[in-house]
Amino acid sequence: MKFWVLPLFIICAAILSSTSCAYSFEPRMFTPLDSVKSNDSTRIADSIKFEFNVRRTVINTLHELGIKTAEDSAEKYESNDTVEQNANPAPADTSHHHWRKYHYNEFYGKSPQQYDEWQPFSDFRYNRVDGLFLGLGSSTPQNFPVYSKDTNANSRNNQYPERAWRTTGGFGYAFASHFWTIELGLSHLWYFGDRSYNQQKPFAFELGAEGHIRTDTRDAWLVNTGENTATSLIAREDYQDYFKRLGYSSSGTLYLGNEQLSAQYRFSEHDQSLIEHDLFTFFGGNRVFRQNPGVNQDVMNAAVFTSYYDSKPDERNRGWKFLLQAEYGTTNDKYGRYIFDLRRYQPVTSWMEINLRARLAGATGNIPAQDSFYVGGISTLPAYDYKEFMGNRAVLLNLEWGFGSGAFDWALDRSMIFLLADAGYAYTYTATNAITDGWNGVAIPNMKTDLGICYGTSNGGFRIGAVWRNDIGKAALLLRFSRPF
Repeated sequence: MKFWVLPLFIICAAILSSTSCAYSFEPRMFTPLDSVKSNDSTRIADSIKFEFNVRRTVINTLHELGIKTAEDSAEKYESNDTVEQNANPAPADTSHHHWRKYHYNEFYGKSPQQYDEWQPFSDFRYNRVDGLFLGLGSSTPQNFPVYSKDTNANSRNNQYPERAWRTTGGFGYAFASHFWTIELGLSHLWYFGDRSYNQQKPFAFELGAEGHIRTDTRDAWLVNTGENTATSLIAREDYQDYFKRLGYSSSGTLYLGNEQLSAQYRFSEHDQSLIEHDLFTFFGGNRVFRQNPGVNQDVMNAAVFTSYYDSKPDERNRGWKFLLQAEYGTTNDKYGRYIFDLRRYQPVTSWMEINLRARLAGATGNIPAQDSFYVGGISTLPAYDYKEFMGNRAVLLNLEWGFGSGAFDWALDRSMIFLLADAGYAYTYTATNAITDGWNGVAIPNMKTDLGICYGTSNGGFRIGAVWRNDIGKAALLLRFSRPF
């Protein structure tokens, strides 16, 4: 990539990315010396005022684009968790007729987005099978509003509603694969226990159903739609594999504070292969898009059980994330598919942190080709080729050791230097009757490893660096617009 391309690539990808890149423009604090004349002091004051106005204009512009700034993170989390403890104040009275609208967004528990293999609905994306996709909708649950006529902010009625309906879904058109997609989900929440606004995450149970005809992937956990759109459109690099997915499902989810327990049954799940196209990209030279692999096109039903735990605050590297998932195929091709994923975000000092991920995945029976496990490339072993190792057994270990200092903020606010270490492997074990068998392939001599260093924002909104394979010393550029885990 030519040097003049990189700034354009960074700007475009940051805007397209659905992640929240953090930008901040801090005014410099000037301390005039005793020897400075009064007119110099006036000029300094004018300079500070001008810089503050520019900073505010830029931040407002970023907010209009939907981009969070580092200032937002600082205002939200600088007070030693005080804000976190009061994250859900009673809603303000916004009506001339003193009707109070209840707002309830994330209190029901966080969605396991970074773990989810399925692609969330997006109103704009670009990839090698759909080309340009335009739609209207969202995978984020939309709540039907509930009103209370009580105007007393301290009233006992200022609670989350006992019942709430929620919808997800949307529709859109893929211009390269030439088909309309549509999906719709409807669910109902029941709350129990303390539902007051002082209770950040009240207990709840959700029951719902959904149907879909869409382009999908099981690679969404590797890279989000925004970053993949940017790399596909600008650099001719698509980091996901796709298939057409038709079917419907029903599910039940129990929210217990930071914990979610869910059961889902997928009915008449019919996957169909899609082909890649020779599409327009801004850059990429003579590079061509990877071939999109075919899938098993049988109709499949499956039961999925998931336990998900998340104690990590948004925009802050502290806490645990945990996923345990079991999927069972119930049609002719019976199989079992299991994922264990544990992550720890640990601050060591005010300027140092350690982030860890351990992931195990295994399958038994006749698992469909599109449901196999893989290691290699983006977010796994970045120094290796994309999905270089595949099979029904996989192990992955990732370590980030981050160092922050004001000296690193020469280009990015709240930036850090990260030392990276990754290890993993995937392979096929033929006698797959028991999930506990066949793990001898993860012995240390078989593990593939790499080391790297990168510079970027502390929240993972942007990173650039290099990684090296430890077997042959091959290096690869690392450029990310979302954190790997």
